[in-house]
Amino acid sequence: MRMWNALRRALWAQSDRGPWFALLATALFGAVQVVGHIDHEPWKDELHCYGVGRSASGLMDLLTGERRYEGHPFMWYLLLHLASRVHRDWITLPVVATAVVTLAAYVWLRYARVPRLLRVAILGSYYLLYEYGVLSRSYTLGMLLVFVFCALYHPLRIRYVASGFVLFLIAATSLYGTLIAGMLALFLFTHDIRLLAPDARDDRGRVALPLGWTAGVAIFGAGLALTALTTIPPGDSMYAPGWSFDFSFETLKTDFGNYWGALLPFHNLTDWNWLYIDYLGSPWGLTFGWFGLFGFVYFLAWVWSLRKVPMLAGVYALGVFAMMAVQHGIYPAALRHRGHYFILLLACIWLHEVERRGKPRAYLAYALLVGTLCVQTVTGVVAMRTDHVGVFSDAVAAAKFMREQNLARYPVIGSTDHAASPIAIMLDRAFLFQETGETSQVVLEHNRRQAPNPLAIMAMGVELLTRSEKVILLLGYDNPAPVPPGYALKLVYRGMPALMYDESYRIYELTRSDTPPPQAAADPVQPPQAPPAVAN
Repeated sequence: MRMWNALRRALWAQSDRGPWFALLATALFGAVQVVGHIDHEPWKDELHCYGVGRSASGLMDLLTGERRYEGHPFMWYLLLHLASRVHRDWITLPVVATAVVTLAAYVWLRYARVPRLLRVAILGSYYLLYEYGVLSRSYTLGMLLVFVFCALYHPLRIRYVASGFVLFLIAATSLYGTLIAGMLALFLFTHDIRLLAPDARDDRGRVALPLGWTAGVAIFGAGLALTALTTIPPGDSMYAPGWSFDFSFETLKTDFGNYWGALLPFHNLTDWNWLYIDYLGSPWGLTFGWFGLFGFVYFLAWVWSLRKVPMLAGVYALGVFAMMAVQHGIYPAALRHRGHYFILLLACIWLHEVERRGKPRAYLAYALLVGTLCVQTVTGVVAMRTDHVGVFSDAVAAAKFMREQNLARYPVIGSTDHAASPIAIMLDRAFLFQETGETSQVVLEHNRRQAPNPLAIMAMGVELLTRSEKVILLLGYDNPAPVPPGYALKLVYRGMPALMYDESYRIYELTRSDTPPPQAAADPVQPPQAPPAVAN
């Protein structure tokens, strides 16, 4: 009985006397992440960010150059840019991502004011274990910085300057990081109620703001302005924001259904990162309308669980509505974006317990969190297993084949451009992309891109053969254009089916044929008709 009570107290403890528990749990989590990254083949979204960061010539180029076409703030690209200066190979990307998520786990385990058992359990959630762990995206860095902000916070000794700087860094990680930073800033900079007291006013009755408060606000405000100015895409970017605020009951129902699916992800794990996922309850034939109702009730339950600190309850509610507005009115959201509902929630639970130190614990929040983690842990484990037994992207294998066969020394035409660019980044070699007509490693997402055109690709290949003995066609689809007389096309590589279906590659060698073309032959190819440009 005594041993059981000791174990219960250890698991229920909200703080640790030393770092050893956190270090041990972090080491185990880090080992799992290393295995996950070994099993995972990076896809275009991951490698594209690394390519953009690596190709930047310096800080100013990173702030004002190609990255602005991304529609993402600069912080993740800056980190990858600096890492690429240490080691240029693409393997640097998963190394950096593993380090970031492992450090995030340590900060959470060491400083979060929630029971120890829950601290450990959250490491098995879908987002920490896989979506923001194994997948190397900027959202992982944003999660780490959110945890750092929470670790810095104490209501009796608020570090306004340091916290303001961290909030600036959070805002510079992603659009959703910006929204979360705004919500946390609202909580932080309205916290000091002494500003409303009579003795906080000067002789003229003006509020006497503490110097640290003023400096913190100034740092965050300046950082937010810098982030906005350097992130707004150029007018010709495909990510130039569109605005659609046709609010209705149906859109609200959709948004709360997506909220339900984000906190309780239950997708089929074959259509990664698309706009739609399966919802918990769909296997039993429930309609989408029910998910909106479930999501709304679930949202109210979370807000109610934070009611002992009204400001935090309001911050979470406002943050959720802000994310919904962005997802519905500006950019459609995938699961990786909606996961920020969960990150903001963890921050609010953490801050709630800090504010309530020594008072009755948030048992409702703990119960809701346990239920959430029961679903997320299953989804996270299944995601890890799916990535282990399947091929996420064929880019690693295709790049290895091209390197071993020394094919990159010849001109390479890649199509579709966004699917072929990961191999260009892995080989650190520029490809010719038919859709843009540009020779580069990364694809600029501008609205001048053309649709894939096999005839145009073949014409480009024939033209390049005037300067090379061989041209490589790297395609993400079958059925290239007919080969003109006097030329030969040989399939030398066919990739395995991948979870990212457009990243299963075919590699062709285009050469001149030994048989001369007939004298009366027509032109090698007909001039391709220009397809319509891709819409914004």
